Amino acid sequence: PEESLEKTAAKRASILHEYGASRGHDGKGWHFLVGTKESIAKVAAAAGFEYQYDADQKQWGHPSVVMITKPDGRMARYLYGLEFAPNDLKIGLLEASEGRSISTIEQLILYCYHYDPQGGKYVLVAMRVMQVGAGGVAVILFSVLALFWMRELRKSKSKNKKTEATELAEAV
Repeated sequence: PEESLEKTAAKRASILHEYGASRGHDGKGWHFLVGTKESIAKVAAAAGFEYQYDADQKQWGHPSVVMITKPDGRMARYLYGLEFAPNDLKIGLLEASEGRSISTIEQLILYCYHYDPQGGKYVLVAMRVMQVGAGGVAVILFSVLALFWMRELRKSKSKNKKTEATELAEAV
């Protein structure tokens, strides 16, 4: 509550410069909030964010976390740590984007990963990868079989037409 808008804006610019310099990020979607003690407490409680004041160091202590919200404003995921893997951020954003159209590939990626709260990151789920692989093999197998069946059906129809034509020629 003691932070000024100017100091907060300077800190935001510093962090985004450091972060964006190595990753090409423009800072959109990164919000640094200021407010009264009461409003800060309400926002923090609503987000499930805990903090406490360290009088010895004269600063607030809190976990380093990226909070990802759904389009309706509800929390979707908390990513804890000092560095956040781009893949974890991408999957978290895809997961949070319920209702937004995502590509089939993104849906498969999302299906194959699961958030591990103990490790604080997304992990590949081997069983789901095997299910996706088996589904892909089944689609390919049935496509090849369907191609062969269509050829056989055409050959069979072609033979039937030749037989009918031969029988007609013999009858005349």
